[in-house]
Amino acid sequence: MQAVRKLVSVVLLGIFLMPSPRILDPERTHKRHAACAHHLRHHHPDEAEQARFLRRAERRRQRREEALLLEQARI
Repeated sequence: MQAVRKLVSVVLLGIFLMPSPRILDPERTHKRHAACAHHLRHHHPDEAEQARFLRRAERRRQRREEALLLEQARI
């Protein structure tokens, strides 16, 4: 009975302490959210600051696309 109790405890701890798969999803990152219009309107009301975030997001997107093209060319 003691072994069953320990096994159940370990399994439940594993379930509840496991990080959510959403955290590991690259599409759900703060960097991506920081460039969305909703976030910019609510957290960065200054238009110059919004433009800076959008330029940074565009550069990040371009670098990601270039890396993808290089990877495809290598294959």
